[in-house]
Amino acid sequence: MDVLRYYLKLAVPERELVRLDISHPIFHSFFDIETLNMKAPYGNFTPEFWGMSDEHGNLQVVASYNNDLGDFWKYLDHGDKPLKDSTRSIRIAMNYFIYALTH
Repeated sequence: MDVLRYYLKLAVPERELVRLDISHPIFHSFFDIETLNMKAPYGNFTPEFWGMSDEHGNLQVVASYNNDLGDFWKYLDHGDKPLKDSTRSIRIAMNYFIYALTH
């Protein structure tokens, strides 16, 4: 995350990458995500969600750290990971998409 933060600061020095919590509107733009507590699809990491907003407070960048949403989708197809985390990852991605279209 430090590398991403460094390069974003070079590109957009007036903006900050901040950690997003469950209260952010992106997690309620289509599906109502109840929690961001999920196990990483690999390793023993804690997934984090980060974002960078414009001057109006709308997200321009979203970064899912220790949380590869695509891996969750793959595991859903394989059936070897918890169903809740896999389906939540699809809902989060859908929310990202709807938020981008509406903001």
